[in-house]
Amino acid sequence: MQIKTIAYAAGTSGGHIIPCLTLASQEKNCAQTLFFSTDTPLDHKLIGDSSTIDKHIVLPLTTTRRFFDYPRLVWQLVHATWKSFWTLRKHNVEKVVSTGGLIALPLAFAAWMQNIPVELWELNAVPGGAISWCSPFASKVIINVADAQKYFSPSKCILKPYPVQYETSELPDAQTSRKQLGLDPNKKTVLILGGSQGSFFLNSAIQTMLRQHTALKENLQIIHQTGSYDTRNWEQFYKHQKIDAVVFPFTSDLSLHYAAANFVICRAGSGTLHETIFFNKPFITIPLEAHTTSHQVDNARAVETMYPNLCTVILQEEIERSPQHLYAAIMEKLEIRS
Repeated sequence: MQIKTIAYAAGTSGGHIIPCLTLASQEKNCAQTLFFSTDTPLDHKLIGDSSTIDKHIVLPLTTTRRFFDYPRLVWQLVHATWKSFWTLRKHNVEKVVSTGGLIALPLAFAAWMQNIPVELWELNAVPGGAISWCSPFASKVIINVADAQKYFSPSKCILKPYPVQYETSELPDAQTSRKQLGLDPNKKTVLILGGSQGSFFLNSAIQTMLRQHTALKENLQIIHQTGSYDTRNWEQFYKHQKIDAVVFPFTSDLSLHYAAANFVICRAGSGTLHETIFFNKPFITIPLEAHTTSHQVDNARAVETMYPNLCTVILQEEIERSPQHLYAAIMEKLEIRS
């Protein structure tokens, strides 16, 4: 029996790549897997560490929004579409799957020109630009939040659970997990997640709050994924504050860290939210707000409606106006009274 070949496309952020790798792993036993990505160090690390992928194809694409880079981006998209077209044909690909990002566009168009089915996974409550642009070429659009259906053709839309990378939500004992991480097994523990690239705002808010409120220092220890872009010496900071902490830029497997945590503080990337819910951890989410996108706010509000017992949303502007908002929410989650 001939093994089918499926092509996957994701790049630039862990929020796109990790769920796409998860989808590929689910088909691994019955399909050869090609994985198209961009050329960032994060892409190479996450995809290179995966045993799921048979062939990794890199399509360099400019992600900058500077006006004078647009001509180069147009040329890159044309070249990426040409390379995608011939790669799909050479490997006799039967289906293309993408979780979004600019990388999806040339793959979806190249597949559509050859009548290859395209399956898009929209992981956010409100679609990103890439998935919206690609949807006319898609045979299926998988959504994880019911409200997202209004943005797509009803005939293409299918509601499915988010593709969480973990196979079971059964975690090790919290005390055992803390011991394995080198922490006090009996102390309340907070997991801080800023995403694969990190969140300078979230990290800075935590830093300011810990300097101002000694009650937190006395009552908790911290696991902090700082992100690959934040180069501040966080180990030195926690040591100076006399707080026990585990600090690391990024890891794709957070199961032990979730197990050790009493609750989570995070941004509102779809993957982070759904993983935290998967492990049934209460959390405070501070969605990223930018001039170009508000999709994290939409994600946070949708999840807060669905899981009010777990999710607390605090907007950036509330913390900027009064850092006390974050401090009060943490004290409530920890059941500490100042």
